[in-house]
Amino acid sequence: QILRRLRAMGFYAEVHHWREDLSSLDGLQIRGVILAGGATSDGRLCAARPARAVYEQSAPVLGIDQGMLVMATQFRGQLATSETSGATPNDVGILRQSPLFETLVDEGRLDVCMPGQLHVDKPPKDFVVTAQTRCGQIGAMENLRRRLFALRFHPQSSDTSHGYQILSNFAHNVCELNGAWSVEEYTQTQRLRLQREAAGATLLSVVSGDPASVLGVALARDLLSIEGRIVLVNDGRRAPEAQATLAAWLQAEFEAPVAEVDASEQLAGLLDSQAEAPGDPILPRAASAFDREFAGLCQDLATEVGAQFWIHPDVGLGTSPATAASAGAPQVTTNTPANRLPSLLIPLPQLMPDEMNEAAFALNVDAELLVRTKARRPRARSAEES
Repeated sequence: QILRRLRAMGFYAEVHHWREDLSSLDGLQIRGVILAGGATSDGRLCAARPARAVYEQSAPVLGIDQGMLVMATQFRGQLATSETSGATPNDVGILRQSPLFETLVDEGRLDVCMPGQLHVDKPPKDFVVTAQTRCGQIGAMENLRRRLFALRFHPQSSDTSHGYQILSNFAHNVCELNGAWSVEEYTQTQRLRLQREAAGATLLSVVSGDPASVLGVALARDLLSIEGRIVLVNDGRRAPEAQATLAAWLQAEFEAPVAEVDASEQLAGLLDSQAEAPGDPILPRAASAFDREFAGLCQDLATEVGAQFWIHPDVGLGTSPATAASAGAPQVTTNTPANRLPSLLIPLPQLMPDEMNEAAFALNVDAELLVRTKARRPRARSAEES
């Protein structure tokens, strides 16, 4: 929800796991950090504890709900438990001017939905309370010198009056973002980056069951028409009819030769184990056994056709020779052995489903090609079921 609201307002944001090493994000131009999290099922403080480096880097930090409680705990504030359980409608009064409440001070009070039980009873040293409920619970606090902000309520919720304005104030006034991001601009940036990095090189575009790979081959259309190859890999993630439709589209739309490789059996077991692994559909995950096997397959295919680069829009598969600063767009990179061909990584999986459809429209791709209608493998019955 927070990610969706920010992007809808023109501010680009990504989701990263709280355990993620900040050094892996050095290529990103981080302008702000949001620590977000909802209430736990038992009303306790969540176990997440971001590294101290999160607070010490130069970008401002906003803690929301559990993010506020964690921030208070890490800076030695005090928490308390109230009798209320679950989220309840409430209102908070704005006590003083704050970058988060700019233009909202005249409102006086804001309708919010306050999570129950745990709350900040005493703010950390050098934090000031900027909003509180009628019964005195802290609704917002901040440390302006360190650019640390916290809200006990969810500004992205429809239950919060002027919540979108609060998010916009953080992104625009505090993080100094201009709000000009759009899916169309994002895809154009990626297209120009590919043209710059792979100019004059033989390029292999790998299309698979990942919907983003369809957009990846469309982004590389101009390069592929000059010196390129396309390989459509059946990795078991598309139903046969969807795979056939995609193959027909590639043959009709692209001048580059299109080859088909059936790797469904090779990847089947790995795909099943990946599907069973817990994870957020938006949250970038660590490279799985499926990723590594698929990356090895792509490397072998690229070597066979004499390509200098191979591309596939997924995380954890390769490394890009350009940094995010020069690309003007976020990058997710991993180390690639020196004897392996480099992959041009396209961070399209960071897009949400509706944004993928927007990107498809911008690239003149039928959105129906993004629907993979995953082929279901028959599940073995247990002894009890039999």
